[in-house]
Amino acid sequence: MIETEWTARGDRVVIDPQHSEVADLLGRVSAPHRALVLNEHEARRFAGHGDLRSAARHFLELGIEAVAIKRGARGGLVATASGLSAFGAVPTRRVDPIGSGDAFTAGFAHAWAVEAAEPLEAARFASRVAAAHSLEGAAGFNADVLANVGEPTAYPQDSMPSVYLAGPFFNVAQRMLIRVARRALLHLGVEVFSPLHEIGHGGDEVAELDIAGLERCTSVLAILDGADSGTVFETGWATRANIPVVALAENADDHAWTMLRGTEALVLPDLSSAIYNAAWAALGRDAEK
Repeated sequence: MIETEWTARGDRVVIDPQHSEVADLLGRVSAPHRALVLNEHEARRFAGHGDLRSAARHFLELGIEAVAIKRGARGGLVATASGLSAFGAVPTRRVDPIGSGDAFTAGFAHAWAVEAAEPLEAARFASRVAAAHSLEGAAGFNADVLANVGEPTAYPQDSMPSVYLAGPFFNVAQRMLIRVARRALLHLGVEVFSPLHEIGHGGDEVAELDIAGLERCTSVLAILDGADSGTVFETGWATRANIPVVALAENADDHAWTMLRGTEALVLPDLSSAIYNAAWAALGRDAEK
């Protein structure tokens, strides 16, 4: 399909553009009912609008019946001729980002194109399929797995929760990991307070600045490997302040993290899961305020 000219005909067709222009794809797809599934960054780029509502309207004006815009850890939006609705994400302890977007599209296609579900219900079902994909870590799984996923989070309307990114940055590898985690969190739709970026290196005077930043955040993502004393201090301070802590440690079950696990911190062994869960923790605590 990559190096050939193609067309598609059907009654209900779901289009996931990936890197292709939406207008070009619509010219190739002939169907009375067409739906579009894409993430928020693709929606802004293809529509030429920074505002997602305007982007959604743009796609509807092209003759698309339903538009599902994924917003990472937040969930997403569904646009139809009758208006714009929101759906929350389904958090999972383990997150496998490779293929989760395809799993969402497959779930949406099954619910909307096969079962003729309403677009919003199809998007909610698709979120559960994406969650099940992360739990199983495989493209194919038994439908019974869907019963094991949790409930979706409430979609955050106008809030912008913030994650405090704690971790050492004394060498190139540590700084690179901080930058990767920060970029990923921003991509998921949360703000990030990173001492590396907001304050930088310094002497004892940085302690007050770090704590001031920590006070303004709604969750902590702590990179524990190396047991940096400053990072461990920050997790303890956050715990005392009832700020949820999600930590990344290659050996999550190690005895060194007993105090963190024992005070309800979530210690995880892989970066993707830690980043998503830190974003969900921030969104959840922000919603409680």
